[in-house]
Amino acid sequence: MNNPYLRDITERMELVGKKASSTFGFLSEAQLNWRDSMESWSIAQYLFYIMEVNKAYLPTLYQLNLGTRKSKKREMLPILPDLWGTVLKRMLKADPKGQPKPIEGLNPPYHDMPIELVEEFKEHQESLISLFLDLDKEDHDAVVITSPVKSYVTYPVKDIIKAICLQEERHLKLAIQVLEHPAFPRTRV
Repeated sequence: MNNPYLRDITERMELVGKKASSTFGFLSEAQLNWRDSMESWSIAQYLFYIMEVNKAYLPTLYQLNLGTRKSKKREMLPILPDLWGTVLKRMLKADPKGQPKPIEGLNPPYHDMPIELVEEFKEHQESLISLFLDLDKEDHDAVVITSPVKSYVTYPVKDIIKAICLQEERHLKLAIQVLEHPAFPRTRV
């Protein structure tokens, strides 16, 4: 393996997928979409949000995997990518408290989502892990990409992959907190 850190990351991401399936796979659509208030998120919204954030990075990562991606000048600036990567990972490592502030433009929908979302999430995880393993041919410390959210921010691929894993773990934890809420409907409807 060219990027040994990938072993740990892919194992953690597999765990996220398995835990989401085993924890939420038995829920009804009503339970999956339950919120304790209009301002809070449902389990479905957390799973959807994880996928949406990940999907924002996919075009660039697929181009990189296919060898068709062209580097931008700002991605070649020294220091900045490592700085932004460190900031991003620090933000995501913090223990989640309360409702997260979604990334601008990536808000989860506030309508009910189908029960198939849990299976879609599992398939998304498998596909993402496969892509990350395919990208192992690249030097993840040397290849830098631009954030799809903030065009002035650049990160090494290694930091993006680590951040994706961290945000998945963080939002899965928040989704589990919904399930543990005292008012959560325990009976399958």
